[in-house]
Amino acid sequence: MRMSLLHDALQQNDAHTALAYWTDASDELRSAHGRLREMISMYRAGMDSRGLVTSLAELGAAFRSRTGIDLALDCRVDDFGLSAERQLQVFYIVQEALANIGHHSGARSAR
Repeated sequence: MRMSLLHDALQQNDAHTALAYWTDASDELRSAHGRLREMISMYRAGMDSRGLVTSLAELGAAFRSRTGIDLALDCRVDDFGLSAERQLQVFYIVQEALANIGHHSGARSAR
């Protein structure tokens, strides 16, 4: 919608309105690009063959690096005794939770 409004403003030589629409469209594209990059990086990641605990630690480290949010991962279990399928489900649940923290919380730290 903004692009058609931008087009109209440009055709009418209304530079002030065109700049406002361009700024809105640029901001939305930047935001969408950031969300897309995060989704690609989050869902490209998979379970480490060494198991869930190692995978969660690596996921936490990547989250810290990408977002700057200080994440305290406190896992006191060496082996959850879950099937490979359930481990993967837990991994994706934690991955989604971290994505939500990064997008919506405004937090500087998480546990």
